Amino acid sequence: MIRLEKRPQPSRFWTAATPVLAVLATMVAGGILFAALGKDPFVAIRTIFWDPLFNEQFAAFSRPQLLVKAGPLILIAIVMLMLMPILILMQPTATHLTAY
Repeated sequence: MIRLEKRPQPSRFWTAATPVLAVLATMVAGGILFAALGKDPFVAIRTIFWDPLFNEQFAAFSRPQLLVKAGPLILIAIVMLMLMPILILMQPTATHLTAY
């Protein structure tokens, strides 16, 4: 029998490391896909993540566009943060899950 129990305190390490690992896993998966398509994965990832922010050729255009595209996502994140306590309270209570 498998029993899942809630931790008394969430892990501080995993709270900080999860977003970083998610971005790294996305970059690795994207690199594999670009390699499967016959393109250089390092050039593709640099073009997607690095050049829009730091390349002088693209920065003047890309930074304002980044803010335009990130604005709605930031608003969604703020609304979700405000709604999260309500959504958590609406869930049925369960102290643990049991699998057989």
